[in-house]
Amino acid sequence: MESPSVPSSKPKPWSPAEDERLRALVLGGATFVEAGIEIGRHPGSTAKRAKALGLRTDAAIAWATRERIVELLAEGWRPSRIAAQVGASVETVQRVGGLS
Repeated sequence: MESPSVPSSKPKPWSPAEDERLRALVLGGATFVEAGIEIGRHPGSTAKRAKALGLRTDAAIAWATRERIVELLAEGWRPSRIAAQVGASVETVQRVGGLS
């Protein structure tokens, strides 16, 4: 007698297209939950993959970093320069500073 097939608990590998979609969504301001829903992946899997790709959401940026972004904008720094300084995306700097 054959045993019933049991679904594998191992997640399917991420495709390059899914990686690019995840990158675009997160850099566009989506949370890991929102990105996971859009891609069709579990939020935990999405967060783990994003971390492996070096991506962070706005929520992952420390309060001190947010304050520093606001200070540098007030000093007249360009968002691209601030992004390089604090290790965030330009889009994140713009959102934190209320520019987008």
